[in-house]
Amino acid sequence: LEKIANARSYRLNKNKIISKTNDSSQTNNNSTSKETGFGAFVDGDLDLTVSFWLYGIVGSIIIGVVTGYLSGTYDPTWGVLYVIAVIIILIGVWRSANKYTKVKISQNKSSIWGGMAKAFCIVSALGLLKFLVDLVALLEK
Repeated sequence: LEKIANARSYRLNKNKIISKTNDSSQTNNNSTSKETGFGAFVDGDLDLTVSFWLYGIVGSIIIGVVTGYLSGTYDPTWGVLYVIAVIIILIGVWRSANKYTKVKISQNKSSIWGGMAKAFCIVSALGLLKFLVDLVALLEK
């Protein structure tokens, strides 16, 4: 009976040591991991949902409204800022979609949302290209 108690005590202590090791490695990973801000977005490290909806949709709408107002009221060259901002947004969403797709494929799950986000990026890039052509024509006048 004493051997069983000692073996159980050994297992409990061993589990505590493993748990402490895992906790400290998670703490180290969290302290060295990137923030959840704009840098993480551009690198594609944010969740696809956050990247797409917060930056891709809401962010581009806000940037579009602000730069559209400034272009119409003051100077059309504010459109250049819009183009740069949207390019950065599309890069971040594309990278998030890539990482999302890789994770889902490794889990043998559907990666349809990653593909849909990439399709959004392609269509948006085509629209941005048309906007850029119109902006250049406007600035040449």
